[in-house]
Amino acid sequence: MRIFDLHCDTLTACLGKKLELLDSGRMVDLRFAGQAEDWVQCFAIFVPDRISGEDALQWVRDHGAYFDSQAGKYPEKLRTVRTAGDLAAPADGRCRGMLTIEGGRAFAGQLEAIDEFYGLGVRMVTLTWNGENELGFGAAENKGLKPFGKEAVRRMRQLGIAIDISHLADAGVEDVFALDDGPVVASHSNCRSVCGHRRNLTDGQIREIIRRGGVIGLNFFTEFLNDAPEKAGPEDVYRHLEHLLGLGGEKAAALGSDYDGAEIPPQFDHCEKLPELYDYLLKKNYSEALLDDVFYGNAARFFAGLLGFPQPAESVKD
Repeated sequence: MRIFDLHCDTLTACLGKKLELLDSGRMVDLRFAGQAEDWVQCFAIFVPDRISGEDALQWVRDHGAYFDSQAGKYPEKLRTVRTAGDLAAPADGRCRGMLTIEGGRAFAGQLEAIDEFYGLGVRMVTLTWNGENELGFGAAENKGLKPFGKEAVRRMRQLGIAIDISHLADAGVEDVFALDDGPVVASHSNCRSVCGHRRNLTDGQIREIIRRGGVIGLNFFTEFLNDAPEKAGPEDVYRHLEHLLGLGGEKAAALGSDYDGAEIPPQFDHCEKLPELYDYLLKKNYSEALLDDVFYGNAARFFAGLLGFPQPAESVKD
């Protein structure tokens, strides 16, 4: 099986505790490299709402340097994705790691920071976290994008950085949609009709992401899976996937685990358990072709189109 996970917080978790990405004991561990036919992992630089200004800029730089140092230290386990060739090359038993940012506070209100971080390898940005920043507002406060937020989205479009609306307030999502007709990502968000948490997507938002050719990463956080989080399990991943498919999301559904950033049901609380989740869903009479798209193909095709990467191999045929 192939895996493309749109979101984890492992990078920040490891750097904060001075751990390696290999044998860290975290939910995402480079030990898994080679166990899947292919594994692309988006590693988020999580920028807390308490950090701002020059401190936020340095926070991202430090994470970027750490990520590069890990790739240099473990070249047989990790290959960074910055160019078309990086993603198109044979996996060779390695994790292909793509650098992302969670929280536009990272830019410190400076457009030039977007260009700098693109140079570091950042290829997707979650515009907000839970609170207000220079771009807009998190889901707790339903306000739209600020002027700088609109400028930032336009600049990211020009560079080829994916616009990620997970965590963004509903009003901000509408502002993103109003700016242009380009594709957007919800890297780690579920369906609000299935679980009513405000961080999940409305059916209208889901349909619009699908219409634009975007992708939606199914989030494994118990509070986003089930209104009774203590009951969350594989059945809830199935329920959210079924809802996405019912809205026409066969080519939009993807994985956005939120590993190392949230409480995950024990049945799939580590990247090494993803094959077990795949097998569970396979028993729900989904085809291998559809599950290959959900676990890998849809996200891979999205980034192929966004960044000009060569198209990945076609999904497994029925």
